[in-house]
Amino acid sequence: MSSARSTRRQTSPDQVVRRRRDAALDRARSITKTVAVASVAAVAAFGIYLSRALPGHAATSHPSGSTVSPSNGNTSTNGDSGAGQSPSDLAPPSSPPAQSQQQAPVVSGSS
Repeated sequence: MSSARSTRRQTSPDQVVRRRRDAALDRARSITKTVAVASVAAVAAFGIYLSRALPGHAATSHPSGSTVSPSNGNTSTNGDSGAGQSPSDLAPPSSPPAQSQQQAPVVSGSS
């Protein structure tokens, strides 16, 4: 003569509390993981966007066979013809720099 009480295992209130706590921790862990992955993806996307938006910071390289021909129509008469040139159009100076015989300034103390 077994009663229904002995054949069925009853859950104690402590077990119910533990299950709820574990379920809440699992939800919090899942939310935290999702926020972390989304943050990393957002930072990566923003970095790629900025690298393409700012000149000189692009991660892509130019093909090795491409050449850029200067189309600079600068015809100034005041001797300042190099103002609009790009750094790749610069020519070396016609004479080497002259050395100076001046002494280097002496600075004492800290700034």
